[in-house]
Amino acid sequence: MKIPPKTEREAQDALEAYKRARILDIARKKGQIFTLALDLEGTIISNLSKGKLDTMDPGPFSPRPGLWDFLEWAQARFTLVIFTGVPPEMAAKAMGRLVLAGAAPAWFAELPLFEANPPFGEWKIKMSRRPKDLERIGPLGTVIVLDDNFFTHRISGQDEFWLEIRSFRAADAATDTELTAIRPQIEALAARLAEKE
Repeated sequence: MKIPPKTEREAQDALEAYKRARILDIARKKGQIFTLALDLEGTIISNLSKGKLDTMDPGPFSPRPGLWDFLEWAQARFTLVIFTGVPPEMAAKAMGRLVLAGAAPAWFAELPLFEANPPFGEWKIKMSRRPKDLERIGPLGTVIVLDDNFFTHRISGQDEFWLEIRSFRAADAATDTELTAIRPQIEALAARLAEKE
């Protein structure tokens, strides 16, 4: 009996997922712990208004659908950090609001927070254009970044450690499934990095 192509594809996907999980399990047993650096705006929440910089109030925003499940999934596999161009005080307030709203686990508010490299001059100028140097978080090859602005924030020579996710807008909440869809790509990148070790 011939297996329909869809079933063959599903079987192949399941086998690939098993291989990635096995590689990561071996890497963990060897002490190779990968850090997943999550961007805030456009990646796990909608963009902040940043209209009240004097009080660092993030204003209204929406969590990306599936955030809680994604965070639990990621936390079981990686060391998590937030890596954002948002000022740290404002980012911390947004993270706390996500927890209070029941959109993220309590531990999320305590994640280490890394700010994108300060630009020349005052940080308020061109906040969205600041580069994110992964070596500020850990040695290259141990840090993976998930961001919606790959071309804006990456530093030359670090491309292979970046995964780009489609930017999230609150208006897309009813149809957005990106935090589920991106998981195999994250695992595949971590598995490739583990094999290089």
